[in-house]
Amino acid sequence: MQLKISRFLRRSKDLSLNNEKVVGENEVLGRRLFDKGKTKIIRKTKDEVQFNDFWEKRNSQEISLDMLGSPNPIKGRKRKLTGLSITQAATRTPALKFVGWASMKRKQFKVNKVTCDVVSNPMEDNPWHAHLINKIDNENANYLFAMAIHHEFTRHGIFVEPSNP
Repeated sequence: MQLKISRFLRRSKDLSLNNEKVVGENEVLGRRLFDKGKTKIIRKTKDEVQFNDFWEKRNSQEISLDMLGSPNPIKGRKRKLTGLSITQAATRTPALKFVGWASMKRKQFKVNKVTCDVVSNPMEDNPWHAHLINKIDNENANYLFAMAIHHEFTRHGIFVEPSNP
């Protein structure tokens, strides 16, 4: 019986256990990008994504991401996340404008050629929320992690535009 269950767990892509989803290696994960009002961005391109877009200022041990779908972003999920992102951006001081996601497949998030751990972290308003775990043990960990992820993004990443909410 144990063997049958473990086979089922490996094959299931959307299985929920203890409020955690299995994050497959082909899941497209996106870091939300915002126009902070300085550059008047209408549409951000891959070349305009900077390392500080991956810099999580609240906690150097993890970067917040959205699970956009596997193997490609899912339209309905993207539409719901766009609406949520626009709403959250408007409540910040000063208000921000959501412009899209810097995205890669889970297997492409690497530091020193080692794939990073991604833990799903469903929230009340965002069931597709996840954390990319920073295992760099250094006083500059936050900065170094952002630089490493940005480097991988320049090699493998794509810019995902927001949908009409």
